[in-house]
Amino acid sequence: MESYRDILKKLVKFAKREYQEKKPNSVKVLRTKSVRFLSLGGALKAYVSRESQNPRYMVIVEYKEQFRLYLFTKEGVLINGINQVKDFKFIKELQKNTITEYKLPK
Repeated sequence: MESYRDILKKLVKFAKREYQEKKPNSVKVLRTKSVRFLSLGGALKAYVSRESQNPRYMVIVEYKEQFRLYLFTKEGVLINGINQVKDFKFIKELQKNTITEYKLPK
């Protein structure tokens, strides 16, 4: 079993690769807070309810008009990627239910 630090290093490496290849505005690695994460609405809630494993980490790639969310398990395994339109309500819920672990520059 990998340690928390090893998983975080793997996710940061993934985030750096996304940043270098796709040149987005910014990239963040987030850790979700407990089960309250499931209160997010929209496509993310529908996706999480279909999966047997809840996402523990997220890599958010921010573009001009949308986000690309990559969801990871607590072992650091990629579950899926979701496109989400930038919305003030979504951003507020995301800030309330996650903890920033690593952020690449804008």
